Amino acid sequence: MFKQTLIIATLTMLIFSVTGHAEDLRLKRDVERHLVNPLIGLFMAQQDKSAGRHAPSAIAQKSVNQLKQKLGGNWLVEWNKQGTALKSMVRDTQNKSSNSPSSSNKKLTPDKIKKDIAINFLKTNFSLFQIPPDLDDLTVEEVRDYGSGGTAYCCVVPFVQTFNSIPVTNKYVMVTVNENGIIDGVFNHYQPNINIFTTPLLSKADVIDIVQEDALQKLQKILNKNGRSFPIFTEKQKKIFAEKSELTLIVHVNSKQQPVLAYEFYLHTADDSVNIKYLIDANSGIIIEAGDFSNPNTEMNYLN
Repeated sequence: MFKQTLIIATLTMLIFSVTGHAEDLRLKRDVERHLVNPLIGLFMAQQDKSAGRHAPSAIAQKSVNQLKQKLGGNWLVEWNKQGTALKSMVRDTQNKSSNSPSSSNKKLTPDKIKKDIAINFLKTNFSLFQIPPDLDDLTVEEVRDYGSGGTAYCCVVPFVQTFNSIPVTNKYVMVTVNENGIIDGVFNHYQPNINIFTTPLLSKADVIDIVQEDALQKLQKILNKNGRSFPIFTEKQKKIFAEKSELTLIVHVNSKQQPVLAYEFYLHTADDSVNIKYLIDANSGIIIEAGDFSNPNTEMNYLN
């Protein structure tokens, strides 16, 4: 149970480090909502043997059984909703079987070799996870070791999904490899069959105008509730926003699992008193997501 709990903790730390924005509390909450909580929920569901499972085909189930036999030990397995691909498989360290791999006499495995082990595993078993055989749209990130007392209990090898070199948000595959080069888990959040145009109709300048006007409207409502008001949409007021803002073209997968070309935009004020995340449809300009403006810290005293 200790090692399984450690896997969740390491994935949580890794997700924050991969984003590059761990210092931003709003982004932390966003990442936690979309990545960390689903991983923890998935893991807890695997502990409950009565949890609902999606039935795979007989051929797919046979292939997984052969893989588990090859890897040795007992495995907790979950399929996607369609029963066509493995969503996760985690080694059950609580209930070791007679064919569990022994690690007592093995030497510690260097990270470079762990990375190669993860890559070779995914390439060999790509069909079970519905990922491309050459992993051409999965970019391997920095390998991370986690443990305590100088001992690395597990190594996380993350593969981040892209489409036409554009990042696909919250879509990835993670492989955990233990200190002896043995695979202990795979978490599959790959989005198959993406097929969209990746040339946006809106420019970055268009998106910035959309976001700034929306932000000023929402900030005006907040100030009006406190008995304060100010005229909006003036060039002077737009200068409250930082000249350089983080704006990235991404593929966003919505709640219906449909890919949408979008801009991810972090709106900053010049004094950094406001830092709001926006997600804008790159073709229609529709606001898909907007950060929380109800926080008292978003009230800018110099607006009136």
